Amino acid sequence: TGKVSHSLDKLDGKPKNHGTYIAKVYQKNGSEGSMDPISIANPYTEICNVRFDILQREIRVTALDEEIYFGQSKSDVTFDYVIEEADGDRGLIAGDVLTESSNFSLDVAYNTYDDAKDYDITISGLTNSDNNYNISYVPGTFTVKKLPISFTWDKTSTVYNGSYQRPTVIASTTINIDLNTVI
Repeated sequence: TGKVSHSLDKLDGKPKNHGTYIAKVYQKNGSEGSMDPISIANPYTEICNVRFDILQREIRVTALDEEIYFGQSKSDVTFDYVIEEADGDRGLIAGDVLTESSNFSLDVAYNTYDDAKDYDITISGLTNSDNNYNISYVPGTFTVKKLPISFTWDKTSTVYNGSYQRPTVIASTTINIDLNTVI
């Protein structure tokens, strides 16, 4: 019979960050005036304990979509990402930060003049110093659009000269394409 008190113990501090803690319940041994020498040296007896886990918080980091026209370089755009804000049991808690580790990557497997189509923008390598977050990455879409070509017609009429004749066309916004014949 004695006073029951409780405490949460872990060698590295109070339970705040992701990790495993031990919650213990102690009972005080006797009253201060009537304790025996052993109880004076250790006035509390642990009567039970339980493992207490703080789990990592789920968070999504999404690469933002970008687009260019065929022939442009991916260096013509600035890749970026968004971090999911706190909502219920998900998202980044105010005041916490994710940092870009030495193996951080935000890129797309595209080279200038590759096909006009959609490519995945991949992201990885963000960390949190307290390891409080389970980070999942959502790829963005890098769209390489077809380059629109415009034509300017020149010499659309001519005087008969006895030879085969054709109008002249000038194509603009072409890349690596020769348009020199009109059929």
